[in-house]
Amino acid sequence: MTIIMTIKDFENIFSLVCTVIGLLYCLFKYIELPKRGYLYLVIFFLSHFLSDYYWTVYTLIMKDNPEVSEFTAYLGWNIAYVILFLAVFHFRRAEKKYFHPLMLWPLATNIPLFIYYIQFGGIINNLWQVGFTTLTMVFCMRELLYYHAVKAGKIAPSQGGVSKTDVAFPRLPLLVLLFLIVQYGMWTASCFEWSSELLNPYFYCTILYSLIPIFFVRAAGKEYAAQGELAAPKKEGELRLQALIQALASFVILGGCIGGYLIASWMRDGLSSASEIVLALFLISAVLILLVIIMLYGITVRYQNVKKKQRELDSGKVSRLNFFFTVFVTLVLMTFALVYNTKLLYDASVTSVHEDGKDKVKSFATDLENYLTVAQTTLRVAADSVDLMVKNEASLDEIYQYLLDQTTMQFEQFDENFTGIYAFVDGKYMDGSGWIPPEDYEPMTRDWYGAAVDAAGEVVIVSPYVDAQTGYVVITIAKCISADEELSPSAPQNIVCLDVIVNHVKEVTQGIDIAGKGYGLVVNEDGFIVAHRDDSFNGENITDYYGSAILEKILETQNGNFNYVMDDEKSTLFVCPIMDQWYALIVVNDSELFEDMYSQLAVNIAISLITFSLI
Repeated sequence: MTIIMTIKDFENIFSLVCTVIGLLYCLFKYIELPKRGYLYLVIFFLSHFLSDYYWTVYTLIMKDNPEVSEFTAYLGWNIAYVILFLAVFHFRRAEKKYFHPLMLWPLATNIPLFIYYIQFGGIINNLWQVGFTTLTMVFCMRELLYYHAVKAGKIAPSQGGVSKTDVAFPRLPLLVLLFLIVQYGMWTASCFEWSSELLNPYFYCTILYSLIPIFFVRAAGKEYAAQGELAAPKKEGELRLQALIQALASFVILGGCIGGYLIASWMRDGLSSASEIVLALFLISAVLILLVIIMLYGITVRYQNVKKKQRELDSGKVSRLNFFFTVFVTLVLMTFALVYNTKLLYDASVTSVHEDGKDKVKSFATDLENYLTVAQTTLRVAADSVDLMVKNEASLDEIYQYLLDQTTMQFEQFDENFTGIYAFVDGKYMDGSGWIPPEDYEPMTRDWYGAAVDAAGEVVIVSPYVDAQTGYVVITIAKCISADEELSPSAPQNIVCLDVIVNHVKEVTQGIDIAGKGYGLVVNEDGFIVAHRDDSFNGENITDYYGSAILEKILETQNGNFNYVMDDEKSTLFVCPIMDQWYALIVVNDSELFEDMYSQLAVNIAISLITFSLI
């Protein structure tokens, strides 16, 4: 399959890759030196990952933006703004009382922008994002202005014994300020229409917005270096353990990303609904974040224990290696078991759903076939009686009276949908319903006549038609009773017919479904819709709505099921023949048909991932 990469896809993938790089870089630094500043940045990248991952994978797989609530869409990014403020606040150097009017310039620019943004909706989301970013920018400006004041000798450094020449440049506040300025560039550019993506500032702002955070980690390291906070020298065993933890972190994050993409692709090919794919991706990103948080907690506890129990380091090293090895093996085995069991469950569920559908459509077809059998029997009895009367040389008036009597009896005592028995005998047309044809009426040109003659004495169901007077779909059951086999093909044949309104067929069709899902319809072999849940389809040809391919599929399948796109949605059609002339169909949207199965699979995957996380 050819994958066409759009600029939007490139932006999303580039942002996700930068987020993963920043996350791994920060994790590695935290593993070397578990300080709170690194922890804030790890959580910042994790929050970004929460939104970037499911959004990027979904758009790449489905070629559309996920339909989620505003809260869900911006949850990760909104948390990241809060954490970024805490990181800047953590590395602050300025004195508590320090103030400079220039630090308030973000208020002058961001408040008008906020007023402009809210015309597009999302007031609460804009309040949250503009509020925290503005506060963060004010603190960043405060740090930069304070550094300038110290360098200029206007104020003394807040740290005792530190000269102005030793004050480190506030790299992190500067990078965060640039990051947020670029963010506002993205937001503002998205409010306008651009003639070309390459002319759209949003594209270039996105690149900078994704790249700048990677340097947050290095800036934080410079801050700690300026404070004399450096990683202590480690023994060879410690370095091995550190490398193992870093490798495990990389495996979990990168493996989870790739695995999530494969699962989403598999769910799309399995005709999952869009909401189920979004939920699965969101759960995967949440579980990956949970694993990283557990890892962070383990690292923090570990380093606290190292400080307290230096003497037990060598013995503890072995147990920790065993622990991470066990975790790795457990992850591999559980992943294999999850994939294998999910595949078995999916195959079994699909087979079960298809079998239920086949049984339902077979029952549907049997019900209609039984009804048509009664109509055929009624016609056969009447045809045999007329044939006997012809052989006994009964008069046409006697035959006509018999047709009148039989029509009345069938309508009153058997089925009100049996609207009339009529015959063409010895070149004379007689209608038991009392209808008198116009003078130009030619029975030998009618469809029922030709079908009966072609059937050569067998009962035949003539192609349905829409009655011009009543608007009902009517079927004609006909039988040729000509006794003289030596008659030429052009000579008039004796025919007896029964007209049946398909009201009962329509009632059965409208009540058919599969566990409350889907709908039924009946078509004949040329595509004429005999009955449909929607009355406006009755009497129409199915190929006019869904293309000629659907009739070819029905005739090819005969008895079973096949997949087809109905009303722009992937659907499964269950087919069963009726009297070898009609076909009973049940149409079910795949997202409905497999809804319960996909929910079970999603729960199974989620429980397995959570179980591993807890272990």
